[in-house]
Amino acid sequence: MHADRFAEFTTEKGPFASVYYEDSHASEDAAQIAELTWRSIREQLEQLEAPPPVLDNIERALAEAPTAIGRGGRAIVANGARCSCTSGSSVRRCALK
Repeated sequence: MHADRFAEFTTEKGPFASVYYEDSHASEDAAQIAELTWRSIREQLEQLEAPPPVLDNIERALAEAPTAIGRGGRAIVANGARCSCTSGSSVRRCALK
């Protein structure tokens, strides 16, 4: 991963959360596994006292991310104002409400 993909966050205010996860869709129960994975990630971030807007941005990034074909992974960096999500070699901003 290239750190410069997240350079825009260097001037943003925190708090921040970064999530790196494997999102393979190589099985019939991939959607259920993805939901359970998100629940686990959210619980961990809540225990670390991540603010609700940060959690909402991460959840939105996960929901809007294109479905991986086969094996894949993602990195998400978010604060209360924005988030960026990598998928393969691309980075996209999440649509915020």
